[in-house]
Parts: sequence; C-alpha cells; structure tokens
Amino acid sequence: MMPLPQQLTSLVAEGLRSVDTHPNNELILPLRRKIWAQMGPYRDSQGVLRRYDLARQCAQKAMPAWVDAFPDDNSPLQLLEQCDAYVSSQSLDSRNLLNLKSDKFSMFLDLHMMDDEERAINAACSVYHTVRIILGDDVPQYALTNFEEMDEDLDLFRWDSSYYASAAFAGNFPVDYQGERNEDCDYNKLEEFWCWYLNEAVPSAYQAF
Repeated sequence: MMPLPQQLTSLVAEGLRSVDTHPNNELILPLRRKIWAQMGPYRDSQGVLRRYDLARQCAQKAMPAWVDAFPDDNSPLQLLEQCDAYVSSQSLDSRNLLNLKSDKFSMFLDLHMMDDEERAINAACSVYHTVRIILGDDVPQYALTNFEEMDEDLDLFRWDSSYYASAAFAGNFPVDYQGERNEDCDYNKLEEFWCWYLNEAVPSAYQAF
C-alpha cells in the first residue's frame, strides 16, 4: 500500500487537532483545500481521480439520509454508478450520458431544494458535486491555492461534496443562516464524520490512484 506523503500526513494530523478544538467540531475549508491540493495538481488526471474518490466516499457516507427519506428513489446512486462507468471507460458516450444525467439531477435538486427533507437533499447535493468533479468544474484551480475562504464565505452553489455530506450525516449544517449554532446539527456526529474523513477517506482516496 502506497504510504502517504509527509505533507499529507501532517495535514491529516493538523486536521484532527482542528476538529477537536473547533467550537463546532468542523474541519474548516482551508484545511480541506490543502488536502485536496495534496491529491495532485489541477487537471492532473491522478489528482482529479483522487479528489473524485474522496468526494464519492463522502457522498456514499451521506446516502442513508437519502434512503431514509426516499426509499423508492435510487437516482443519486444511479448517478454515482454512471460516474464510475465514465471513470472506468473514459469514453465520450459515457461522458455525454453523465452530462445529461447530471443536468437532469440538477433540475431535480432545484425543484426540491426548499423541501422539508433537508438531510436527504444535502445528501443528494453531495452526489451532484461529486459528479461535477469528474466533469471538470467543481474544484476550480483557485480552490487548490486559496486557503483563506471559509465555508460561510461561499454561497450554497460553491459548497463541496464533503460539506454537504457532513450536514446530511450530522442532521444539518453546523451554523444556521444567521451564523448561530444550528439546533438541528448533532455536533458529536459532525466530529465523527470529519474524523472519519481524515482517518479513513483521505488515505483511501490517495492510495486508490
């Protein structure tokens, strides 16, 4: 098994300390972006595949929230499967189909964004942003070099797969629209998610490609 580079190992350790000491048990966006950058350069195929794998693990972790709300609708899982098919084949037909399904899923999210099933929608958003990594427009180049922005500085269209997945897993985002602690968020579950992300998902994604 490929060992993690020292810089990535150090970032994982820094991330664990940060989650432990953060008042909301969050892994802040600057640290996540530094980790993404260690996966490989922008547009580098290995880096893209590692970032995709990391996001996919997050989306998969969030899927129980979707299944609980919509047990008869497996469209998010189908979208991930189509994404995997494209990653495996790299064919133009597969990419075109993924584009079509992704656009259709985006329209679905637009229709349901204001539904009461917030956990499920956050899980679905995690899937959508996972797919956009492979299609080339969800981890822009500045995201691998700008380590100043925080999640709360971004609008919801620029949040990433892991942030949506953490909200689905923990019940909701750590802060509400007024910037206050969110009573619907289980902060112990949030800490569990980010510790899993650092201890398991990051090493697995790096070593996958």
